[in-house]
Amino acid sequence: MSYIPFYSLEFHRQLKKYWSLKKIIQRKVELLLENPYQHCKSEPLHQKLKGLRSARITGNIRLIFAICEEVKGYAPIEIVETCRKLGGKSVVFITMDVHNKVY
Repeated sequence: MSYIPFYSLEFHRQLKKYWSLKKIIQRKVELLLENPYQHCKSEPLHQKLKGLRSARITGNIRLIFAICEEVKGYAPIEIVETCRKLGGKSVVFITMDVHNKVY
């Protein structure tokens, strides 16, 4: 069963920045929507990003996202509210950038 996507404004901004990687990003997003727990080396984040996940786009570029069915009160409030509106089988794509800027 696939998930429903939601793309933040920040994600759209970063997509313009990495336009040359559009096809790679599109394929990674499709894989994450099929199974966000298994594809693209998806892993849960910790500390200030707890409740979110990261996925590898390229060797140095990471995508930050949330799976609504696992978002709890410790995720950023705007993500929690977005997930309440979308429902459990949704993925919120938050941002992407080089490794040292996104974390």
